[in-house]
Amino acid sequence: MNINDWKLSLNGVVLAQILTYIPGIEQNKVITKALDGSFYIQTIGTGNPYADISIFASRLQMEAINQAEADGVYLTAVYREKTVMGYIEAKPEWDAAEPGEWYTTTIKLLIAEEVST
Repeated sequence: MNINDWKLSLNGVVLAQILTYIPGIEQNKVITKALDGSFYIQTIGTGNPYADISIFASRLQMEAINQAEADGVYLTAVYREKTVMGYIEAKPEWDAAEPGEWYTTTIKLLIAEEVST
């Protein structure tokens, strides 16, 4: 799979080119320090997978991504051998690569489903 296939999409419509994909797991923890200085870590539930995804988009694509985040819609991200589906956690903060034309941002995609290809 080549870089031209690394896309963020909604129902088959490409919303952006993916530049980087950094996976992670968000875990709820309670960390307690004992009087003797030792630490006790308790994890609550199972970790939730997510990915920090840097994207490159046109002005129209940027507007579609903003709307997708506001509506809480299910998006698909294809990067290398992975295809993941999920939701954008928070409103994207955009940087203008070419003002009025092209923009970049990093979104946190909360992964609901993952498929290896």
